Amino acid sequence: MAMALPIPALLVVVALALAGCMVPPHSRSSVPITDREDLRSGADEARWVMEPADKVVGSVNRVRVTDLRTLTQDGRLRVMVTLRNERGRRDVIRLRGRWLDAWGVLAAPLGEWHTLALEGGQEQVLMLPAPVGQAADFRIELSSAD
Repeated sequence: MAMALPIPALLVVVALALAGCMVPPHSRSSVPITDREDLRSGADEARWVMEPADKVVGSVNRVRVTDLRTLTQDGRLRVMVTLRNERGRRDVIRLRGRWLDAWGVLAAPLGEWHTLALEGGQEQVLMLPAPVGQAADFRIELSSAD
């Protein structure tokens, strides 16, 4: 036979259990900094982005970003983007860089869209220079040209 707890003792157990589940309030100084990434490199080195999909916003049919590399030239971040059309026919896409500073805030106004036509199975490499020296991270925005 199970032993029943008196109601006051049961309430104390429930209150303690719920108190352990509460999330402490966040202060302004508790912003996580692990999500920030500075992709600027030294003058003679480039960095390879291991998961290109993490840096891509949007999608167009079967056009994929297959490789991303960054380098710093003249104090500015440059991104080498490799796109591949995995479809059997031509696709016309638009892309642009969204440039972020070391805090993840826009470092420059959004730029103009670049229009690119990719034949079926074609791969294209583009260089996108950051418009400002404060750019430390980026996102590649893709859109259909329709």
